[in-house]
Amino acid sequence: VADVNVNPENPIIGVRSFGDDPQTVSRLCAAAVEGYLASGIAPCAKHFPGHGDTDTDSHLTLPVVELDRARIDAVELVPFREAISANVGAIMAGHLVYPALDSTPA
Repeated sequence: VADVNVNPENPIIGVRSFGDDPQTVSRLCAAAVEGYLASGIAPCAKHFPGHGDTDTDSHLTLPVVELDRARIDAVELVPFREAISANVGAIMAGHLVYPALDSTPA
């Protein structure tokens, strides 16, 4: 899970996240990717572009994340970039809409 869990009302991510700090989540996500790869396991980073600042369960309804592009770049996307740098083989899209990126649900 590459989500930065910044919303205390988030009902779905919780302890699955490495935390609420983008740099910490990035560092630990990259370490997890590297560990999985070293063990012969193909990792997948999820829930792109980030499920950490939602207050709804995306299995029950479609969250719309109303953040501006600067915030998305500074928080939500940081761990995904780091996972890519660590050679993650796949990224799973979340069940989310980010109007600042695209109005089409992932």
